[in-house]
Amino acid sequence: MAARRFESSTPSAATLRMSAGFSETYGIEYRVAKMPMAAVLRTRTLSEPRGLIKMPIDKTSDRILGFTVFGAEASELMARVQTATLGQLPFAVLRDAIFTHPTAAEALTVLLADVTGSTLTTRMADPAPRRPCDCSASEATCLNISR
Repeated sequence: MAARRFESSTPSAATLRMSAGFSETYGIEYRVAKMPMAAVLRTRTLSEPRGLIKMPIDKTSDRILGFTVFGAEASELMARVQTATLGQLPFAVLRDAIFTHPTAAEALTVLLADVTGSTLTTRMADPAPRRPCDCSASEATCLNISR
Protein backbone atom coordinates (compact mmCIF):
# COMPACT_ATOMS: atom_id res chain seq x y z
CA MET A 1 0.00 0.00 0.00
CA ALA A 2 1.45 3.35 -1.03
CA ALA A 3 1.13 6.51 1.00
CA ARG A 4 1.09 9.83 -0.87
CA ARG A 5 1.79 13.23 0.57
CA PHE A 6 2.29 16.69 -0.87
CA GLU A 7 3.20 19.75 1.18
CA SER A 8 2.87 23.25 -0.10
CA SER A 9 6.03 24.99 1.01
CA THR A 10 8.94 26.79 -0.61
CA PRO A 11 10.38 24.71 -2.09
CA SER A 12 7.55 22.19 -2.24
CA ALA A 13 7.83 18.61 -1.01
CA ALA A 14 6.15 15.40 -2.14
CA THR A 15 6.50 11.74 -1.20
CA LEU A 16 5.17 8.48 -2.55
CA ARG A 17 6.28 5.50 -0.53
CA MET A 18 5.32 2.04 0.48
CA SER A 19 3.94 1.63 3.97
CA ALA A 20 6.55 1.86 6.72
CA GLY A 21 8.66 -1.26 6.89
CA PHE A 22 7.18 -2.76 3.69
CA SER A 23 10.51 -3.59 2.08
CA GLU A 24 11.95 -4.97 5.32
CA THR A 25 8.84 -7.02 6.10
CA TYR A 26 8.77 -8.67 2.69
CA GLY A 27 12.53 -8.84 2.22
CA ILE A 28 12.60 -6.66 -0.88
CA GLU A 29 16.09 -5.71 -1.99
CA TYR A 30 16.29 -2.31 -3.59
CA ARG A 31 18.66 0.30 -4.94
CA VAL A 32 18.20 4.05 -4.60
CA ALA A 33 18.54 6.66 -7.35
CA LYS A 34 19.15 10.14 -5.96
CA MET A 35 20.36 13.54 -7.09
CA PRO A 36 20.27 17.19 -6.05
CA MET A 37 17.59 19.44 -7.58
CA ALA A 38 20.41 21.69 -8.83
CA ALA A 39 20.94 19.05 -11.56
CA VAL A 40 17.40 19.69 -12.87
CA LEU A 41 17.51 22.19 -15.73
CA ARG A 42 14.08 23.61 -14.85
CA THR A 43 15.35 24.75 -11.46
CA ARG A 44 17.82 27.00 -13.27
CA THR A 45 15.05 28.78 -15.18
CA LEU A 46 13.18 29.24 -11.90
CA SER A 47 16.32 30.26 -9.95
CA GLU A 48 15.35 27.67 -7.31
CA PRO A 49 18.08 24.98 -7.20
CA ARG A 50 17.51 23.85 -3.59
CA GLY A 51 16.35 20.33 -2.83
CA LEU A 52 16.76 16.68 -3.75
CA ILE A 53 15.11 13.76 -5.52
CA LYS A 54 15.22 10.13 -4.32
CA MET A 55 13.64 6.97 -5.77
CA PRO A 56 14.01 3.43 -4.36
CA ILE A 57 13.72 0.73 -7.05
CA ASP A 58 13.15 -3.01 -6.58
CA LYS A 59 16.33 -4.88 -7.61
CA THR A 60 14.41 -7.86 -8.96
CA SER A 61 11.37 -6.42 -10.74
CA ASP A 62 12.67 -2.88 -11.47
CA ARG A 63 9.42 -1.51 -10.01
CA ILE A 64 9.44 1.91 -8.41
CA LEU A 65 8.97 1.42 -4.66
CA GLY A 66 8.72 5.07 -3.69
CA PHE A 67 9.63 8.62 -4.54
CA THR A 68 10.64 11.69 -2.58
CA VAL A 69 11.18 15.14 -4.01
CA PHE A 70 11.92 18.34 -2.15
CA GLY A 71 12.21 21.19 -4.59
CA ALA A 72 10.63 23.35 -7.25
CA GLU A 73 7.87 21.72 -9.32
CA ALA A 74 7.58 18.75 -6.95
CA SER A 75 3.93 18.22 -7.87
CA GLU A 76 4.81 17.89 -11.57
CA LEU A 77 7.35 15.17 -10.82
CA MET A 78 5.01 13.40 -8.40
CA ALA A 79 2.21 13.18 -10.96
CA ARG A 80 4.41 11.36 -13.46
CA VAL A 81 5.93 8.97 -10.93
CA GLN A 82 2.57 8.16 -9.37
CA THR A 83 1.15 7.34 -12.81
CA ALA A 84 4.05 4.95 -13.43
CA THR A 85 3.59 3.26 -10.05
CA LEU A 86 -0.16 2.87 -10.53
CA GLY A 87 0.57 1.14 -13.84
CA GLN A 88 3.24 -1.00 -12.13
CA LEU A 89 5.70 0.07 -14.80
CA PRO A 90 9.44 -0.53 -14.48
CA PHE A 91 11.62 2.51 -13.84
CA ALA A 92 12.98 2.19 -17.40
CA VAL A 93 9.73 3.60 -18.78
CA LEU A 94 10.46 6.93 -17.08
CA ARG A 95 14.18 6.73 -17.82
CA ASP A 96 13.62 6.18 -21.53
CA ALA A 97 10.78 8.69 -21.91
CA ILE A 98 11.18 11.97 -23.75
CA PHE A 99 9.92 14.89 -21.68
CA THR A 100 9.38 18.47 -22.79
CA HIS A 101 12.20 20.93 -22.13
CA PRO A 102 12.36 22.84 -19.84
CA THR A 103 10.13 20.99 -17.39
CA ALA A 104 10.88 19.38 -14.07
CA ALA A 105 9.82 16.01 -15.53
CA GLU A 106 12.96 15.77 -17.63
CA ALA A 107 14.80 15.33 -14.32
CA LEU A 108 13.49 11.76 -14.23
CA THR A 109 15.64 10.76 -17.21
CA VAL A 110 18.71 12.26 -15.52
CA LEU A 111 17.88 10.69 -12.15
CA LEU A 112 17.48 7.23 -13.65
CA ALA A 113 20.20 7.40 -16.33
CA ASP A 114 22.80 5.49 -14.32
CA VAL A 115 20.48 2.95 -12.68
CA THR A 116 21.29 -0.52 -13.94
CA GLY A 117 18.48 -2.78 -14.96
CA SER A 118 16.28 -3.59 -17.88
CA THR A 119 15.68 -1.32 -20.82
CA LEU A 120 12.27 -0.35 -22.07
CA THR A 121 12.74 -2.28 -25.29
CA THR A 122 13.29 -5.56 -23.45
CA ARG A 123 10.11 -5.04 -21.41
CA MET A 124 7.81 -4.36 -24.36
CA ALA A 125 6.19 -7.19 -26.25
CA ASP A 126 6.70 -7.40 -29.99
CA PRO A 127 4.01 -5.47 -31.84
CA ALA A 128 1.12 -7.50 -33.18
CA PRO A 129 1.57 -8.52 -36.80
CA ARG A 130 -0.40 -6.49 -39.30
CA ARG A 131 -3.57 -8.17 -40.42
CA PRO A 132 -4.70 -7.78 -44.01
CA CYS A 133 -7.51 -5.29 -44.38
CA ASP A 134 -10.84 -6.69 -45.51
CA CYS A 135 -12.30 -3.38 -46.68
CA SER A 136 -12.48 -2.38 -50.34
CA ALA A 137 -10.15 0.63 -49.99
CA SER A 138 -6.61 0.47 -51.26
CA GLU A 139 -3.89 -0.18 -48.69
CA ALA A 140 -2.73 3.44 -48.94
CA THR A 141 -6.16 4.89 -48.10
CA CYS A 142 -7.49 2.26 -45.69
CA LEU A 143 -8.26 3.63 -42.23
CA ASN A 144 -8.79 0.25 -40.58
CA ILE A 145 -6.92 0.68 -37.30
CA SER A 146 -6.87 -3.04 -36.57
CA ARG A 147 -4.17 -3.71 -39.15
